[in-house]
Amino acid sequence: MSKLSKIIVELVLMCLGDDFERKFESEFSNCHGYLRIINYSPPECVKEKEVEGLGMHTDMSCVTIVYQDEIGGLQVRSKEGKWMDINPCEDTLVVNIGDLMQAWSNGKLRSSEHRVVLKRHINRFSLAFFWCFEDDKVIFAPDEVVGEKNLRIYKPFVCADYLKFRESNEKGKFEKVGEILKEYGNQMTKLSKRIVEIVLMCLKDDFERKFESEFSNCHGYLRINNYTPPECVKDKEVEGLGMHTDMSCVTIVYQEEIGGLQVRLKGRKVAGHKSM
Repeated sequence: MSKLSKIIVELVLMCLGDDFERKFESEFSNCHGYLRIINYSPPECVKEKEVEGLGMHTDMSCVTIVYQDEIGGLQVRSKEGKWMDINPCEDTLVVNIGDLMQAWSNGKLRSSEHRVVLKRHINRFSLAFFWCFEDDKVIFAPDEVVGEKNLRIYKPFVCADYLKFRESNEKGKFEKVGEILKEYGNQMTKLSKRIVEIVLMCLKDDFERKFESEFSNCHGYLRINNYTPPECVKDKEVEGLGMHTDMSCVTIVYQEEIGGLQVRLKGRKVAGHKSM
């Protein structure tokens, strides 16, 4: 995703001006990205035909790369204020211009206003990769981008200061995301308890009742792992994460279609099943 983000930024610079991708490549050389997995759960009782899963907002990034599942629901607001559906398409990603790119381009590129609506009573998953300037970067539109006869729209500002400003001024705006993540955690907790119950049943009759209290105060946490292979790989395969055991009672894992998970069984490796 980092490589793709760099290519997208390069194409954007080419659109802004001749040879801009070479002149201003260094401006984006220290950018970094992070991945967010979002699960939108519709409320149990929905009277309306559609309900907002995430309200209107812009992204605090240079560019954002989005993958949405077949459920769809992503909408973008046009200049006229009309909401347009961005229907999911197989093997297709959505690219949003973010606030930082709008400021750096002096408003020539507009940060897209978008939202998520839930039209079906079913969970919706999406992946979003946010490509951002480094925290101490001073956002300042170059003279060549502004143009000789144009004014600089935005005063210079530090990236981290803007992020703090957005977060402090939008308290409550993204509460639905917190609720969604909380609900997802609750569902995983319920599933974990059920798995432990089945394990106890397998150990001995009536163990699930006798030792239920042993696990009553268990808690869990979610971790998102991104495994990036080295650029030069001579071997047919390379370890993304070395052999280890988990420091938990049980661990529930979802892996994408790339696969790679292996389990060691009595001295030999067994390839893990790919997620469907």
